[in-house]
Formats: sequence, structure tokens, C-alpha cells
Amino acid sequence: MSEIAETPASSFRRMPLFGEKAGKLSLATRFALAGGVVMIAGMAIIGFWMTERLKAHVIENTAQATALLMDSFIAPLTQELAGSDTLSPGPVRALEEMLQSPALSDRVIAIKIWKPGGYVAWSSVSDITGERFEPSPSLQAAWQGNVMAEYDALDEDESSGERARDMPFLEIYSPVREYWSGDIIAVAEFYEDTTVLQGSLRDLLWQSWIVVGLTTFLMALSLYGIVLRGSRMIDRQREVLGIRMHEMQRIADQNTVLRERVQRASAKGAELNEQYLRRISADLHDGPAQLVSLAALKIDGLARIEDREVRAREIGVLRDALGEAMTDIRDICSGLSMPDIETLPLVGIVERVAATHEDRTGISVDLDLDIDEAIGQHAPQSIRITVYRFVQEGLNNAFRHAPGNEVSVQMRNAGTKLVLSVIDRVPPSGASPAARGTAPGGGLGLAGLRQRVESLGGSLSFQTTPEEGSTLEMTVDTGERASL
Repeated sequence: MSEIAETPASSFRRMPLFGEKAGKLSLATRFALAGGVVMIAGMAIIGFWMTERLKAHVIENTAQATALLMDSFIAPLTQELAGSDTLSPGPVRALEEMLQSPALSDRVIAIKIWKPGGYVAWSSVSDITGERFEPSPSLQAAWQGNVMAEYDALDEDESSGERARDMPFLEIYSPVREYWSGDIIAVAEFYEDTTVLQGSLRDLLWQSWIVVGLTTFLMALSLYGIVLRGSRMIDRQREVLGIRMHEMQRIADQNTVLRERVQRASAKGAELNEQYLRRISADLHDGPAQLVSLAALKIDGLARIEDREVRAREIGVLRDALGEAMTDIRDICSGLSMPDIETLPLVGIVERVAATHEDRTGISVDLDLDIDEAIGQHAPQSIRITVYRFVQEGLNNAFRHAPGNEVSVQMRNAGTKLVLSVIDRVPPSGASPAARGTAPGGGLGLAGLRQRVESLGGSLSFQTTPEEGSTLEMTVDTGERASL
């Protein structure tokens, strides 16, 4: 397609997205690159946010469920901590047996009972019972009545024993309340083995990433399909626009050529008209004017002639001169005047010119007229006049330069193209006009006729050979002229 300077489509096509090389890529490819980066980044952000939220919810729900279960066991055994900082042997024995029961042994690994200030009232890890540690934030939040959970974060000093087990833990802090008052009398901390939970959580996170990735891919694919379709439509429209611009440029070039032809035709029109007037003047001067002058001289001498026979002879010469002058004047006028051809089809116009030529010269004209009836009936007036003048000029030239040759007129059409020919065939014993040096190619009539045909966007050609004779041919598009 041809370049369209500073148009939105062309400037958008040339605008680089990731440098000069990216500027050469198609719209769909550039969208795939830019959109892919954005969507991958968005997918990563959404995926991380969603998986973290899922992880937090799973841990929170697990912690709540475990805390509720453990509170049902621990709260009855720790009520004495409302007035004491230690547990009596009975509750301690019950807690130890609870940890060894099949229902909890595979799930809860260790238990710690905290009193305010970070004091360990009891621990399944006996070596830290009675010690005091710096309260962690989760422990402090539990004293406020919240169930807190930390997943695999054994970084406190009192968790050294659990860290040594080298397994994932869910560290849960659950407040223990006094039955009658509802006051928090202790905080139970227990460590739940999350090996199974970790596997389930890993599967859930992978499934979440797959869902996010697949959803992002389908969104990207659908958007790419829309952009690809739009890109192809833009390319097709750009191609059509380029073709139209090329066609408009071709038409503009043709209009420029036609305008130059019209300008040349207008410039030569005055010159040709002047030459026509000079030729008519010369024809009148050399023909009728000389004969009329001769008649005038004869009239002056008739008065001095007394002999009747001589006078009668001179009068006969005078009559012949005047008659010949009138004949020449009629011939000149008949060449200048044009019959009414507005209602005649092209075939009728050619037949009328041929009939007039036969009457004037006595030479038969062979007609071969085969054109579409619609073209012949609806040709514009400019085409009709040109056809009339073309056949008239062609027959006159044939009679003037090769009076003994056979003459024919052929007319045919190819689509809206009209082709009209006047053919001067050489007889078996004759010679062509070119052989006699009398070819009319440079005559004044053909020059004017060429200008007339070219002003209609047509063409005129003249060819002559010693074997076949001369052919004068014109071609004009009747369809284009009719639409103007």
C-alpha cells in the first residue's frame, strides 16, 4: 500500500512500543507482548494474594477447631489456676494421659499452660515448668481473649524442644476461662503436627495457582482473539485504503494528462480555426473567386462584341464559369455544414455520410457496421459529431489522394470502446498513397480530427502499406463520455 503521510492509521502503525523493532510488529503481536507482561504480573499479584488469604483462612479455621477441642479437655483440669500458679498432681496426671490418648497423640505434640507475666505453670516438656519467659505477641493477644495461631514459626526461646523435632507445627494460643466468672485464668499453648495439613495446603495452593493461571490464560486468549480480529480488519482496511489511494492517484494522473490535453487542444483550437479560415479563403480565392473574376471580365467585354456568334460563345463561357463557381461554393458549404444527427444512431450517421459521399463522387463505399444497439442509440452528442467528421474526413481524403482505390468503413465495439476505421484498399494493379507520396498523414484535416478525438479521451492512428493501402482508425470510450 502507498504511504499516507501523517494519517492516524499509518502513524499508529509506525509508533514503536518497545523500540524500533517492536514498531514493525503487528498490532496483535504488540498486544500479546504488552498484554502478556501485564497479565503475568497481574496473575502473580492476584495469585500470591489469593493463596496467602487461603492459607491464612485454613490456618485460622484449623486453629479455631483445635482450640475448641483442646479447651474441652484442658479447661476442666486447669480451674484451680484461678487461685494458684501451679497444678496439683491430679490434673497434671490427667493432662499427661490426655496427650498419650490415641485421639490426641498423633495430632497434639506438646502443651504449655501459661500464667500472666510469661510464667509456665505446666508444660509437657518438664524441664521448662516453673520458668519465666518473655511473652510473645501471640501470647499477649491470647491474654486479651483471642485465639492466636502461628504456622511453622518456632522462634521463641521456650520452643527449642519443638524445633528439635524438625517437623511443621501449628502453634496455637487459647485462653482458659474460669467457669463462674468468665475471667481468663491461664493461656493454653499447644503444638499441632501439621504434616497432613501442610500437604493439603500445598495441594490447595497448587490448585489455586492452576485456576488463576488458567483463568488468566483464557482471558488473555479471548482478548488476543478480539485484538487479532481487529488487527486483521485494520490491515484489510489499510490495504483497501491503499488500493483506493492508488486508484485516486491514477485517476488524478489521468485527469492531469486530460487537463494538459484540453489545454493543448484549446491552444491549438484557435490556430486550427485560423488555418481552417485560411484554407476556406484559399479555396474561395483559387476557385469561385477566379471564376467570378473571369465572368466579370467577360461581362465587361460583351458590350463591345457586335458579332452574335462570338457574343453567344462568350455568354456560354460566362455561364459555365458562373456555374462552376456555384458548384465550388456548394461543395465548400456542404463540407462546412452538418445535417441534423441528434436523433440518428451511430450506424445511421455513418450510412448518411457514406450515401452523401457516393452521391457526390459516384464511388461506392463498403459498410461493415457491427456494434451494440445500446451504444449506437445512446452515444452522447460529442461522439456523434466526432463520428460524422471522422467518416467525412476519411472518405474525402481517400477520394482526394486515391480516387481509384476501394473504400470501406468498419465500425465495431469492445465493451464500451468504439472502434471506427476508414480503409482505402489498393486495387490489384494500383499503388498505395504512400507509394505515390500523397499520404495524408500531415494534412490539416487530420490534425484537427486528431485534436477532436483526443479531447474525448480517445486516440487516432493512420497506417499505410504498399500492399494493403491506408487505414485511418479512431478509438473512443463511449461509456466514460456518457457518464460525464
